[in-house]
Amino acid sequence: MSTFATRSAMFDLPAPALPWPVRWFNRQRAEQPWRLDADALLERAGGPFDDRVIDGTRRLCGSLCEARCLHPFGQLYARTLIGGALSVRARVDRYLSAHPEIEDQPLNRPLIVYGLQRSGTTLLHRLLAEGDRARGLALWELMQPVPPERGLDLRRLATTALMAGFRTTAPPTFDAMHFMRPGLADECQFIFRLDLRSPVLWTALAALSYAEWLFDEDMEASCRLYRRVLQIFQSQDPHRRLVLKNPGHTLYAEALLRALPEASFVQTHRDPLATLPSQCKLTLTAQSAMVEGVDPAAVVDTVMHMQARMTARSLDLEQSPLRARVMHVRYRELVAEPLATLRRIHERFELPWSPSQEARMTAHLRRNGQHSRGGNYYSIEQFGLDRDQLTALFADYCGHFLREATPS
Repeated sequence: MSTFATRSAMFDLPAPALPWPVRWFNRQRAEQPWRLDADALLERAGGPFDDRVIDGTRRLCGSLCEARCLHPFGQLYARTLIGGALSVRARVDRYLSAHPEIEDQPLNRPLIVYGLQRSGTTLLHRLLAEGDRARGLALWELMQPVPPERGLDLRRLATTALMAGFRTTAPPTFDAMHFMRPGLADECQFIFRLDLRSPVLWTALAALSYAEWLFDEDMEASCRLYRRVLQIFQSQDPHRRLVLKNPGHTLYAEALLRALPEASFVQTHRDPLATLPSQCKLTLTAQSAMVEGVDPAAVVDTVMHMQARMTARSLDLEQSPLRARVMHVRYRELVAEPLATLRRIHERFELPWSPSQEARMTAHLRRNGQHSRGGNYYSIEQFGLDRDQLTALFADYCGHFLREATPS
């Protein structure tokens, strides 16, 4: 595997903010044996699970046990994150078995945003979710797609508690990099965690060998599961269109296009020499909340391998007839002229445009301007990356998608 990062110490990274209860917990458990038992997590979640879920769980837990870089609170968080994903998967399977008619219903023209991380996907997604009869999925919904089988519906509360575990340990500057709250529309990569094949699982926990496996995994079956979960959401509100986003889709966009023939897709593009250091900073900052002793150069290399695959597969998709269903949007145009970009998307996919939705989008832009939650500064050199090497590596991608005549 290629090595890109030339320095082991990365500079100007925000430090984690471990509160005293977490520090106390880590001291009390410091001498406890390091354990993360995949089979115990699977058994506790109920199941039954198919071979893909079992294999994904074992690979993820094996990767974490091999690295042994989660501190005690991080281990507790990992068990909660993985165990929660398994429990929700079991509930989703039971829900679909009890309501087989859901899978017979076509989707109502969902609109899906994807592209390199840090290329404007969040901005575009949340703006599109302001459209007439559009429905962006809040984080708590993505984490818990189906109501409980009995008792009170505490899904939003459960997601708030899980997020609190992360936010109490993450650096205060994390919001400037990626602002997320339980009630805000967020990434549908959380659906893929139900198949134990989501970037959030390696990004949050520094499971690097799991990440390298995931980047080349066959995602056809995961995309079919994704479709079924979207059908659940569609059944809850059949008169609105789902608006979704996930940078991770860039790794397997062709499989997703096949699984969702009703959907329209928008791919965002930005110079990888800008997206890479931004994603490296976000990843290392997120991991610092739960991890100690991870090699930052190995994390940077993992981010590099991921984005290199994303750019290569984006070029591969251009050779497929499926490319006609994808509209391309450049980051600099989105930032410079967001409303004009949104109008073009609506025109391309024959979606309604109204003064009321334009007003909502304008208000969203005012509330969420660039740097409104603090500055986020980064550089290629900060992570020991060579500018000339990266320029050569991504030349074909930039030449095709970032030139002025980029096809839409």
